[in-house]
Amino acid sequence: GQITSVSSKNNSNNQWIKYVMCFETFEMETEQHLIDQVWDSVAELCTFIQNNDNSTDNKSKTHLDWTWMSAMLYRIFLSDNPILRKLGLYRFLNGNAGVQVDEPEQAVDAPKSTKSTLLQPPKK
Repeated sequence: GQITSVSSKNNSNNQWIKYVMCFETFEMETEQHLIDQVWDSVAELCTFIQNNDNSTDNKSKTHLDWTWMSAMLYRIFLSDNPILRKLGLYRFLNGNAGVQVDEPEQAVDAPKSTKSTLLQPPKK
C-alpha cells in the first residue's frame, strides 16, 4: 500500500512526512513484503519532486529535492540488508523507483565501450 497524505492543505509538509516514513521503513524493516509496500510512495515522491522542481518554493532550505531522494537511494543501495539492496536495485533498474535510467548521448565517433547510465528524473 501507499503512505497517504495527512492533509492536502500543506503538500510540501505531507511529502516530507512520506519521505521520512519511507526512509524509516528502509532503515528499520527486514521483511521483503514490508519493504516492497513503500515503493509506490517512493515513486510518488519522485513525481512530486519532478513536478515541483522549478517552483518558487525551491528557495526554501526544507524543500524536498533530488538531493534528498538520492540520499535515500544511496542508503538503499548501500544497506547492510541484502533483501533491501536486491529489491532496490531490481526496482531501480526496472524503472519502478520513480527514476528514469537512460544512456547518455554520445558523439558518433565515441567508442561503444564507454557507455554508462545516468540518473534522470522521470519524464512527465
